[in-house]
Amino acid sequence: MPTLAHELALANFLSGPHSTLPKTRLQVNLGGTWECHINGGLHDMVSVPSSLRPRGYYELKRSVVLPRLLSGQRVFLHFDAVNYYSQASANETQLGAMGPYVPYEFEMTRVIREGNNDVAVAIADLQASAVGKGKDEIEFGVSSGWEAYSGIVRDVYVEYRPAAFIDNIRLGYTLGTNYSKASCRCELFLNSAAESTGRVEITLHRDNAVVGRAGMNLSFASGASQAELTFDVDDPLLWSPETPNLYVLSARLQTSAGEDTYTCRTGFRDVRIHGRDFELNGKRVVLHGVCRHDMWKDQGFTLTPSQMQRDMQMIKMMGANFARLVHYPHHRRIVELADELGLLVTEEPGHWNVDFHKMSRGRIDVSLQVLERAIRRDWNSPSVFAWLAGNECTVTVDYLRETKALCNRLDPIARPVSFAHIYNDSKNTFDAGGLDFYTRHMYNFDDKKFDKAPEDFGPSKPLVHTEWGWEDPSAGQTVYERSFDRLMDVVESGRVAGYSFWSWQDVRQYTRVDWPTHNGILLSGVVEESREPRERLYMELNRLFQMRRHEATVTGAPPEQVPLRFPPWTPKARLQPVELQMLIEAESAKKAWTELENRMATYWATAAMAENQWKRTGSRLQFWQPPEMEIAGATFRFPVTGGAVRPLVLTPESPEIDIPIGLKCARLHVLGHVTMPTGFPFSGKAGDTAATYTVQYASGARQQIPLRHGIEIARANMIHEATRIEPFATAAPRALVFMKDIVRERYQILLFSLLLAGGTVGSLRIKLNSDQPLLLFAVNAELA
Repeated sequence: MPTLAHELALANFLSGPHSTLPKTRLQVNLGGTWECHINGGLHDMVSVPSSLRPRGYYELKRSVVLPRLLSGQRVFLHFDAVNYYSQASANETQLGAMGPYVPYEFEMTRVIREGNNDVAVAIADLQASAVGKGKDEIEFGVSSGWEAYSGIVRDVYVEYRPAAFIDNIRLGYTLGTNYSKASCRCELFLNSAAESTGRVEITLHRDNAVVGRAGMNLSFASGASQAELTFDVDDPLLWSPETPNLYVLSARLQTSAGEDTYTCRTGFRDVRIHGRDFELNGKRVVLHGVCRHDMWKDQGFTLTPSQMQRDMQMIKMMGANFARLVHYPHHRRIVELADELGLLVTEEPGHWNVDFHKMSRGRIDVSLQVLERAIRRDWNSPSVFAWLAGNECTVTVDYLRETKALCNRLDPIARPVSFAHIYNDSKNTFDAGGLDFYTRHMYNFDDKKFDKAPEDFGPSKPLVHTEWGWEDPSAGQTVYERSFDRLMDVVESGRVAGYSFWSWQDVRQYTRVDWPTHNGILLSGVVEESREPRERLYMELNRLFQMRRHEATVTGAPPEQVPLRFPPWTPKARLQPVELQMLIEAESAKKAWTELENRMATYWATAAMAENQWKRTGSRLQFWQPPEMEIAGATFRFPVTGGAVRPLVLTPESPEIDIPIGLKCARLHVLGHVTMPTGFPFSGKAGDTAATYTVQYASGARQQIPLRHGIEIARANMIHEATRIEPFATAAPRALVFMKDIVRERYQILLFSLLLAGGTVGSLRIKLNSDQPLLLFAVNAELA
């Protein structure tokens, strides 16, 4: 068992450089150019943070001028992650050793000096140090299942703190009947340079209002200590994927040595297991998700904040409520984004495809240290659903029991614990290890596989397919419709509690040479390494996440959502639909619609080998029935006529429309921007202006925005004669695809965002300059 000193000494490093909360401590960022020394000599210069290809054993060095240390201050050197084994030093004094993936920090108060300070990190990634240090960390971290990346892969900084400070906060709570009250217990992990007395206060905020408070006077010894405070919150707002309600938890410590503040975000939610079901806040929840590696093309584990945000937003926009963070701890910012966006996540230490019967004790200890630090870092995040002890291994019951005991000891709200696919005697091993739910990976090419798995495990615990995919390497098959709908069957019948598709993105894996790989890249992703979506797979998963069965297109069926190439708004944007119904009921709109349908009839009458198409499809143009649709969290409201959606239309005979707005907007987001019956690239020249927006502000000012072929506007129909085509508009990503006729009429609908000059918008005027009718389906105002 760990000692109390060990329990108190490990810190949570939530307030790293990418935290969205304000900082109260002085930080000096050590990112930039560092020297890389190999065999005692300068080899090259590298950027920090960055992911390097493993080099064996080397040292990264830099000098930094640090602010003068004030009386009573302490200084710490913090690393978010260094791979795979490393030793940090400052001014030639050893500070300590680090394992992979997770944060470490070391006090350097006694070695700091005025002026230049030398910081060095000795790293072992392929071979141990000269004295054998790092063997277990390298065996654990360097896997054959994904490309390994070495170096200071995440942020590093120096932080100044008072003599007594708050190391960490652990919030536990019990929710009362009907969730009317949260009884909270807040443990503070403190650290002091000397014996001291002081006062600590805890406040819990929601939208700048204090909803919980506690305080106490205390005396604490030199070194690590702990204090516990309790308070109640009435009628807490619960966190869920649909309503990711967050609170800000702040602790303030006042002593004669100064004041320190520690702040993090948290939330309340209730997870329970009843037989085969997970329940979240009293209702059954099914995990609909994907498996995500914390990597980006040519950048390894070192992603920018905007890339991390884009990744998690795209997953959420696809309709997922779950992301399995494989197979090692991801960046803290990823978990923060899951908190903000409403995505459940699981975390795991890094084991893949190993036999625990043959594993050294040192390697097991490394994995438990990694998992412990990940739990301490993320234990206040409501998005963390469960801990997974590893992935696809032959395990020992002792390891499972030891890992579960670790999670139960550390986790303040007792999250479920499991393992992602056990090779040996699976059900009995899950049960003997005391794990909370079953898992199985589903890759074999068998129509009945989704029915067999629930039978194998039985009804006593939930079953999650923590991996399943469209590839079957042995059969060389690609499975779409049948697997998607069979999975839907077992979810609807309550036999399966969740699943995560393999994988979110393509993964570098140079061990594989088979049909799903190309030049060392496993092409299993919903998106490519650079996050370019695979549209068909994205649409299939979006359908599955919504539990919509794969069936023939019927009249009135809603369009399919497709992945947006870039997020059109931030998660916190305030969006309001603009009403278009009155416009569509005007005589001018009816006239324009008749003009469009006449053009469609003429077009199809002269189309090659499709002269009967207009008559074959009812001699009318009809879109879907549902009058609203949510895209990336925003509601778009369509005008309706005769029970079906009808867009606004501009034709050469009716070339202008005025849309009343009357709102103070930062942007206007327009669904449409497509032409019928044809258009660019068959009609019009790339870059030529096809239409113009004129934004009329209440102040009298005007703003004109050109709409150009191939940039803001493109042809709607994605089928031309015998060929499926991709008519792109580079500034207006495809948002929807409507199937009027699977053979000849597959219409895209684009999303264009107008960046406004600011102020209240009175109206938006559109004027057509093209010979092809332009369609506008919906407008959404992003409020300023």
